[in-house]
Amino acid sequence: MYDIEKLKNYLNIKRPIPASVLEKIYDNIKIEYTYNSNAIEGNSLTLKETEVVLEYGITVKGKPLKDHMEAKNQAYALDFLKEEVKLRKEIDKKLIKEFHQIIIGDIDREIAGKFRTYPVIIKASETKTSSPLHIEEELDKLIKWYNSEQNLNTVEKIAIFHSKFEKIHPFGDGNGRTGRLLMNFELMKEGYPITIIKNEDRLEYYNSLEKAQTKEDYKDIIKFIYSNVEKSIIKNLEMLEENWKEKYNNELKKRKIHRKGSNKRRL
Repeated sequence: MYDIEKLKNYLNIKRPIPASVLEKIYDNIKIEYTYNSNAIEGNSLTLKETEVVLEYGITVKGKPLKDHMEAKNQAYALDFLKEEVKLRKEIDKKLIKEFHQIIIGDIDREIAGKFRTYPVIIKASETKTSSPLHIEEELDKLIKWYNSEQNLNTVEKIAIFHSKFEKIHPFGDGNGRTGRLLMNFELMKEGYPITIIKNEDRLEYYNSLEKAQTKEDYKDIIKFIYSNVEKSIIKNLEMLEENWKEKYNNELKKRKIHRKGSNKRRL
């Protein structure tokens, strides 16, 4: 496992990245993010089908219209997220509702951007979601904690926020997709790239969330988010340069030598 702060810093020294390269990287990541975030929630489109829908607007024969709409909505939500990151806003209920509005949008206008007014359960889970009467109160409390917490590092804080948000389950549908957008909103504000949680890892994802939500044991979800942040930084580095590992290790050696030299001068 790498030190993700060092990895992130190494990725950031590659900036500014030429606009054409940046656009290609973003388009690649948007397709992969859209596929995985939707697949976790049961969307039937494959990665290739998601690419066709997003790039060419083609309807895939035999696949539900809802699945196509989810792909387009998720991609648009990621575009919206990218622009919102530039404004460096703090998370609030308005932003949460805006993300949800885009995700659900024309799929179910009755619930889009609106907190639920009825109880829900999470299938095959012991997690107890918030009563509809307490959703806003519990969101207010969570947001206040998040925006004032200073003892945890960025990834730890985001992982805990994510598990608590999913436990509140403020919407009738689209909570997972909204929660992962919020997670990326905060990560990207701190200089991390878009982080993708893959569909193939959803059992580990769900299990670590449930452990956090039912036992207030956040070790697994923190470890899981750390791992996915690391994988996403590495993916960006692989798309930016060949032999990135060798160059990264050389950069670390240079910094180590420089620090030693600085210490000697002080002595």
